[in-house]
Amino acid sequence: MVYFAADEEDIDSEDAQYTDILLACTRRLLKDLKRIANPRPILNWLKGRWEDLKDLAQTPIEFESLGVEAQLTQFAKLTANLRAVPELRQKIRQKIDPYSVTLIQVLNEFLVDAKQHLPNGYKKLAVIVDNLDRMVLVKHGERTNSEEVFLDRSEQLQALDCHLIYKLIVI
Repeated sequence: MVYFAADEEDIDSEDAQYTDILLACTRRLLKDLKRIANPRPILNWLKGRWEDLKDLAQTPIEFESLGVEAQLTQFAKLTANLRAVPELRQKIRQKIDPYSVTLIQVLNEFLVDAKQHLPNGYKKLAVIVDNLDRMVLVKHGERTNSEEVFLDRSEQLQALDCHLIYKLIVI
């Protein structure tokens, strides 16, 4: 099981969107499963976008020259900037969002490998994304960010090849 409270390190609850949740899931899956699964599909995906993203990660580093651990660290820095640096948030989203479908594809390759190497004979994997109920509702045109995430992107939210629980309390 991979569990994380989305609002603690990954997502700014004052300004959360679908891309933020997808990147948070990616970062946490990499962090928790990198010892049992090969992160290469995700890192290759990131490498293909690095020229556009390295300024947003606030690093001049050439991605290809880094080892796997350093590449994972650069990805973590990018996702940290999504939460910590509001002026970069929209730029990161604009660069990642058009590639969200391909990110899901490589995440699923990573998850297939992870499930084959789960300890103690386990065959299934669950991801729990907690505290999404703390998202502040913000209007984007006719819809709120919550509607955009959980209605408009529901198919993508369900697309990861594992059991998913997005904890959201709606009143």
